[in-house]
Amino acid sequence: MQTGALPSDSLVWCISRPMVESNPGNYGGGAFFEMGVDAGMGQVQEYPEGESASRGTVGAYGLVMRRYWWAIVLISVGATVVAFAISSAQPDRYTAEARILYVSAYTDTTQLSLELSGVETTLSTNVVRAMAASKMDHAMPAAADYTISAGPVTMSKGTTGVSLVPTRLVAVTAEAGSAALAADLANAYMVAFVQYRTDVARKSARRSIRIIKQQLAAFEKPGAQGAAPSSYQETMYLDLTQQLRQLQTASTGTGGYIGVTKAESPTAPFSPQPARSATLGFCIGLIAAIFLTIVLYRFDSHVGDEREVIALLRLPVLGRLPRLRDERLEPGRLESLVAPASSAAEAYRRLRASISTVLAGDAVKTLLFASGREGEGTSFALANVAVAFARTGRRVVIVDADLRNPCLHRLFGLSNDEGVSSVVSGRTSLSAALQPVDFTMEGENEFGSRGAADRPVASLDVVTSGPRALDPGELVAGPGMAELLAELKSSADVVLVDTPGLLNAAAASSLASVVDGLVFLVDVRVTSRPALRECREYLDLMLCRQVGVVIMQQSRARSRSRQRDTTEAVAAESKTSESTALTASDIPGGSL
Repeated sequence: MQTGALPSDSLVWCISRPMVESNPGNYGGGAFFEMGVDAGMGQVQEYPEGESASRGTVGAYGLVMRRYWWAIVLISVGATVVAFAISSAQPDRYTAEARILYVSAYTDTTQLSLELSGVETTLSTNVVRAMAASKMDHAMPAAADYTISAGPVTMSKGTTGVSLVPTRLVAVTAEAGSAALAADLANAYMVAFVQYRTDVARKSARRSIRIIKQQLAAFEKPGAQGAAPSSYQETMYLDLTQQLRQLQTASTGTGGYIGVTKAESPTAPFSPQPARSATLGFCIGLIAAIFLTIVLYRFDSHVGDEREVIALLRLPVLGRLPRLRDERLEPGRLESLVAPASSAAEAYRRLRASISTVLAGDAVKTLLFASGREGEGTSFALANVAVAFARTGRRVVIVDADLRNPCLHRLFGLSNDEGVSSVVSGRTSLSAALQPVDFTMEGENEFGSRGAADRPVASLDVVTSGPRALDPGELVAGPGMAELLAELKSSADVVLVDTPGLLNAAAASSLASVVDGLVFLVDVRVTSRPALRECREYLDLMLCRQVGVVIMQQSRARSRSRQRDTTEAVAAESKTSESTALTASDIPGGSL
């Protein structure tokens, strides 16, 4: 491909072409390179295969997001509104916190952690609840109306504030429907817990004191220790005496916990927080919406954007054609013939210019127009492009190789008594099967002198499909078809061949070996991602030059430009010819 400046009417391409040293003409498959053409500078950029694949994957999901943006926004906004409404409808909840300190001497950090973690379990017992009820200023609410939790208080280590270490402080947190009740509950449970642990510790110490006193009393009885050495008896007596003193001290202690901070009534509710809930709802809704759209994308085979076509087929985009609502296969329906100044006709001239630019310098005369399935508008596009080529001074021949469902003879209003089937089978000559088409523009007779002086003499002939054949696939794949195309190539400037859908019949695959290039047409409304993947597999096996892909865009209203007067039509055609047309004399070797 030339990397010089492009013509002024050329499209801005996003090209993906197989390119390898042994395959410079883009025949079949090959290493994948993504190429981008800058419309202003005309420079080509190439990206390696790995980078292109990752860009393609990310790009595909980007297309999904762009296609379903309305659903993503709707779900995200809906989740935000629902979360805000639900949060606002909730009653106010307040939290208050009291703190207790563990004062017993524990050197094992594991035991200390287990001890502090067990505070919440103790708070949930019925005994502590009953004790807390007796300590409250308010009436004890039902268990379902409040919550009590407890946990060790952590603090940052060092100045960074990143590493947290546990302390001997335990926070007792109460949550209730009013600020005063929350503070009252936290203080009551703090006092109840300290008292409960104190009572348990003192009760245990008193029980142990009674046992030790009984053992000490036994030493005072004569002969109670039998034959034990006096030194042993003395040591045992001293140990029991020391334990007794320790237990007597513990019997008046606090049980290892003391209250250090009383809870105060909070000034603002802890919940609900509508703003936070709305933010959380938006995040959840956004994630759910993106996940849902990706799932829908996986199960939806519809092709929604031309960049998906480029990624799947890995071919350059030659042009974008409008899909018109009125495409009846009748004479007088070709935009290039009946409305040459319309936007649709201009799109076909742009396609002609793009094909000529891509193939500049290459000896390419025969082009195969193909699509994935029937009904994608291949015949209609080929007929219009043929008219556009003929109006640049070339001798153009159309060959209708779709022997199963031919339609070109109806588009041009021609007879189908003789054609491809009769020529290939030897029943008639090629010259007898050629039918000329008058492609004179409306109003050209009025300006006949201008046409004779300025416009090149051109011709447009059609070889229709001919009579129905019993085995059209074998007829097209036979040597007779290759001889027909070779004869046309020697006498015509451009030969355009129409074929059935690539997935409907094997005609396109058979003809690929006897033509110079292939133009693939895709209608995003008709095709699907699986179909395009299957087409790419077939294209990888074809040996002809794969020129590029033509994309049929969404429906547009039929152009009303044909209603313009004759002067405007001729002036527009003249301007287009000056800016976009590439005549046969401009192409080296008489190629496209």
